Amino acid sequence: GHGFRISATPFPHEYLPIDERHPTWPEDSYSFTKRAGEDLLASYSRAYGIRTYVTRIAGIFPAERRQQHALAVKPAAGWNTWLWGWVGSEDVAAAHRLILAAADDLPPHDVYFLNADDTLALEPTRELIERFRPDLLPIVRDLDGHASLISCSKLKAATGWRHQTTWRELR
Repeated sequence: GHGFRISATPFPHEYLPIDERHPTWPEDSYSFTKRAGEDLLASYSRAYGIRTYVTRIAGIFPAERRQQHALAVKPAAGWNTWLWGWVGSEDVAAAHRLILAAADDLPPHDVYFLNADDTLALEPTRELIERFRPDLLPIVRDLDGHASLISCSKLKAATGWRHQTTWRELR
């Protein structure tokens, strides 16, 4: 819901960075089924007492993909509907291990964004917004430097997870 839009209308952001409480407003079947899957897992937790956890991941980058990106990245030419989101594959594995380890202390079902603390863009995040989506400036909070437009604060608070990988040092 937060990326591709069939209607070609911009995603209606209520605030940035987005977090798990932000409405998803899916328009396409892929986004809709991901959202439906979250609801289905929540229903299994309620009905059967099983623990279910969802991670919302935008762009998994193993080491070789980070290297390729670092060598090929260019200044942004327009707004990225995926919010320049990414995360290292090692970070994904670490987060899932931490979720499983913390499961007894977590709610029976929950949803977590799982993304890097920075973006895939060369430019600072606020500069990207000023240049390509100045209409969003009034809803921006806490976006210093290359800070991600997707908050993982909930995952960090629940599990102690921290983003470790980088592509920036590979340039």
